[in-house]
Amino acid sequence: MNDTTLRNVSDRYDGQPGTTDRLAAAMHEGVDRAAERARGIEHTLRERGAVLGAQARKHEEEMRALLAEQWRKARGYVRNQPTRAAGIGLAAIGIAIGGWLLLRR
Repeated sequence: MNDTTLRNVSDRYDGQPGTTDRLAAAMHEGVDRAAERARGIEHTLRERGAVLGAQARKHEEEMRALLAEQWRKARGYVRNQPTRAAGIGLAAIGIAIGGWLLLRR
């Protein structure tokens, strides 16, 4: 570009934003809209995460209590019925060994 071309371009400048400025402004608006949407989505996800976390903790406590109760019942059964408990245990061992032997074929 020579000096005359630069002068002609600068003489035609009327103070209006150029294409680059308009494009940059549009891009900034797009980024701002995307950021606003992302904030809303993040807020929703955080709320749902908190609710799910609370539900998971509640279910964990319930399962721990249920497991403790079942364990207590099993110990009581073994203490009250030691012969039957031993028979059930031996049957379970027999089933496991039988399955293992079938798999070895």
